[in-house]
Amino acid sequence: MLARTVLAKAIQSHTLGGTVRMAENQLTTYVAALVASSRVTSSVRDPFIVRKFHQKIYNLVKAYHEFITGPASPSLGGPAVLQQQHLLSCADALIDLVEYEEHLKRSDVVVLAYAQRALLRFRLFIQRMKIQATSQIKPAFAAKEAEIKKKKIEISENKKKILTFIRQSPARTKEIVDEFRLMSSRTVIRSLKELMTAGLVKKKTKDRGAVYLIAG
Repeated sequence: MLARTVLAKAIQSHTLGGTVRMAENQLTTYVAALVASSRVTSSVRDPFIVRKFHQKIYNLVKAYHEFITGPASPSLGGPAVLQQQHLLSCADALIDLVEYEEHLKRSDVVVLAYAQRALLRFRLFIQRMKIQATSQIKPAFAAKEAEIKKKKIEISENKKKILTFIRQSPARTKEIVDEFRLMSSRTVIRSLKELMTAGLVKKKTKDRGAVYLIAG
């Protein structure tokens, strides 16, 4: 019943270009990503990480619901193109967590690999969708966006080292964590996210994985 409701909304949504086949493909990749991510939680032993997975899965579900029921949502305050970006960010956050757990080698590698592949397929599908941008953005949201762009983070020595490493060659999360093993994995991943927020580093999907490279 829920799947039918989601499919009906997806078909009606202007973000899907009005084709039933595209809506069905989108729903299929979404459900596969959701199921695969949920299976990971059964193989994770750390209660803290399990809660992290539950929160990020919830965020993905909420972002997807807002995306297909557009064109705008109170939480984002913007058009469909912004909801698409928000959905991609939620998918990225879940992919990062899967890669983190994979690096620690504490969970079923097959389950993790399946989840990563399903999430990347879903992300790629959403990313390839053409969204008709609109120029009408709520003033409060526009002001918030400007504030974020102007915000600068403190570039610590650790972040400088990570930047230097990425500048030499684009690298995957595991490669960066391995390079800076003197830091904790969480510190490295947090630093990467802060560098992305500052616009110094960007993440790109490549060969069924995600790599970090210098922005610009």
